Amino acid sequence: MKSRKYVNTLILLLTIGLVAGPVLRAGIRSEVAHWYLAAAANAIDLGKGQVDSLIEAEKAIQAARSWDPELGRLPDYLAVRLRQFKAKETDLSLAEIFAEVPEDRRTQVAVQLAKQHFVDGDYGLAADIMQALLGEQAKQQLLYWDALIYRDVLEVSEAKAVQTLKAAIASNPEDADLRRILAEELAHILELRDDFESTLEAYKLWFGDNYVREANNLNSLAYARALAKVELDQALIDIDEALRYHPNEPALRDTRAWVYYQLGRYEEALADADFSVKAQDAPSVTNWWGKAMDFLLTPKELPAPEADSIATGEVATDSEVVAGASAGESVSELTGTVARTVAEQGASENEPPIVMLDPPKNYLTRSKASSLLWSQGVMRYHRAMILEKLGRSQEAEADWQWIEEKRLPPDDRLH
Repeated sequence: MKSRKYVNTLILLLTIGLVAGPVLRAGIRSEVAHWYLAAAANAIDLGKGQVDSLIEAEKAIQAARSWDPELGRLPDYLAVRLRQFKAKETDLSLAEIFAEVPEDRRTQVAVQLAKQHFVDGDYGLAADIMQALLGEQAKQQLLYWDALIYRDVLEVSEAKAVQTLKAAIASNPEDADLRRILAEELAHILELRDDFESTLEAYKLWFGDNYVREANNLNSLAYARALAKVELDQALIDIDEALRYHPNEPALRDTRAWVYYQLGRYEEALADADFSVKAQDAPSVTNWWGKAMDFLLTPKELPAPEADSIATGEVATDSEVVAGASAGESVSELTGTVARTVAEQGASENEPPIVMLDPPKNYLTRSKASSLLWSQGVMRYHRAMILEKLGRSQEAEADWQWIEEKRLPPDDRLH
């Protein structure tokens, strides 16, 4: 009886072994391949281009291949090859590196790797990875165009980024969401970089030819034209139409004030600017809450500055904030330096001149200031500039002083 029991047990174990054995062996082989790939990565990182290290890395990759012939399915293998590629330590092209990726996994791998490099700020490589893996199908991916646009803004020019946006729209004429997302994102980036003509182009692409002529769209286009100082007659037509819907909206009146200013119609500009400032300053629940938040954000409430930011006294500009955020840092991290520097340096002891041609560098950026505070500053800046044009510098001084006290930049960064 016992012998039969042992035989049955042996048969069961052999059956399990026949099934599990290959699986275990495959797992072990794959694990060993991972270790060799880790050794290759270390050789690349530590070798810094030395010939011996390059040879060592390639030997480790080939050893990994001997343990797992299907390396192309392993993310670690692709990561190592991309390290070699970025360090210019391989003759393989991206197409050759990705040749081993199975067809049914190419989209997944392309998006995964492109996202990683996009977050790291390597936008060109992110786009090239998608192109190498997906070919023409990459042009249907939002991430592909996003990477190209960021690359163009930071490495080529704002105008080139607009051309890339046009190519994205042309490649996806039925994809309204892709057009809206890319164009809106680019418009905001370009405005922060003070390239207003390109901003206007991005807005036009965002809204399209047959856009809904609602107040918000009309205001955006009118203000973009005013900032770019182009097509001002059309800007006035658009903002007048927007004001027919909302005649007492301060933001719309401020836009028309700036359109009038660019047209040289200063008296009409002042009427609108004065209305906007007084409407924003009027007591309301919104303004009460905004003032409470401004109080909480005064310099004395901010964290202590870091030693390196104090020593240099440098503060990131809006364009630097955008570039940094594109490189993977959050806007809040970058603009934290602004607030800390303001806290350290405190208020200026000197009275500001009527027109500050050379302002100090410790002002808040738009990203750091509350939206209400910034919009109030824009309206004050516009009114001050209009008063200066009318030769009423004494009246303009009150607005310049308000802007200085709020630690806002007293120049065209306020827009």
